[in-house]
Amino acid sequence: MGLGAAAAKIGLGAKPPPPPPSGCAACMPEMSYTTRLGGFAFCFALGTLLSFLSFTSITSVFLGNPGPFAFKYTIGNILSLCSYGFLVGPAQQCKGMFASDRWLWTTLYFASCAGTLVAVFYLHSFLATVLALATQCVCMVLYALSYLPSGIGLGLLRRLLWRW
Repeated sequence: MGLGAAAAKIGLGAKPPPPPPSGCAACMPEMSYTTRLGGFAFCFALGTLLSFLSFTSITSVFLGNPGPFAFKYTIGNILSLCSYGFLVGPAQQCKGMFASDRWLWTTLYFASCAGTLVAVFYLHSFLATVLALATQCVCMVLYALSYLPSGIGLGLLRRLLWRW
């Protein structure tokens, strides 16, 4: 038995076992960190691009046709929000989104996104579309503020609203 074989037999020079999967790797084991980072960047960039491109259609809102703006804005926001699933995994993202301090804003946000699309494609209602868009914006701000530590964001918002 050679020196290399003896070393391998007692574990010297052997490859260490792979680390246990993280929360994301458990739900997406076939994706490397680089692939997940690329998926995040692509979805986030596409979502942000769609959201910004929606503002090229803002004049159609004032002319009574909010459909093009509402569709691009809503799909862009959903893509941007879902892009974080590539980084932390869909299960962990949902767990965070539906935590006790933000489940209400998450639910209202998704309901307003669905309401926007229904108002655009099914109801063809200008007023319903604009109201759903406004609700969508408010819920996204409240959702984002809920991520600030110790409820600082929502507390600040309450103090600002209380003064008005």
